[in-house]
Amino acid sequence: MYYPFPFFTAGFIFFIIILASEIKTKTESRFKEAFIALLAIPEVLSWCALAVLYYFNTGLLGAFTLAAAALFMYAVINFTHAIVHPRKIVPNSLYSYKALAEDYKHSTLFFRVISYVVSFKFSLILVSYLWLRPRFKGDYSKLNWMQFNKFSLIFIFLPYPTMMCACGYYLATENFFSYAGFVTIEVILISSVSTFMMFLDAVSVIKC
Repeated sequence: MYYPFPFFTAGFIFFIIILASEIKTKTESRFKEAFIALLAIPEVLSWCALAVLYYFNTGLLGAFTLAAAALFMYAVINFTHAIVHPRKIVPNSLYSYKALAEDYKHSTLFFRVISYVVSFKFSLILVSYLWLRPRFKGDYSKLNWMQFNKFSLIFIFLPYPTMMCACGYYLATENFFSYAGFVTIEVILISSVSTFMMFLDAVSVIKC
């Protein structure tokens, strides 16, 4: 069975793009923020694809129930972020971040909408300094990072382990050599890399 691993491939392409940015800008760009932001896109798409495949392979119960629950929790986090970001994060951000909405109104609005609808992680693209493009050169204050890390912490302890349980349950009970099995591996790899990169910053909330 041929399977191109599209989500992992997209993540790898993003990695190459960001690595090239790091080399070109002599590490002035922010690798972690850019990678978390861009990796969020194939992550969410892979979660959605996995839930659909689980539904057609196993029905409503079992792995699909867990995957759907994880997706629902992810959506709730995004919805909450969409409320908190313009009301709490933007007003308390540094001037460079506020200036993005004035100097690059349309692109900033576009990136924010993606972060509200698709993944809260994508909001980091505006503070990534990717390729040192001015539209990505915003800065968070310490308070902003504290607020963002709270969302990261919720993700780490709720939707992420739920989706990993769904993946583990499917691999333990169903045939690995299937499209659902291959997407399961992609989800585990992509989400685990993203979560690991967020973890160290997120635990700072607990310390505080």
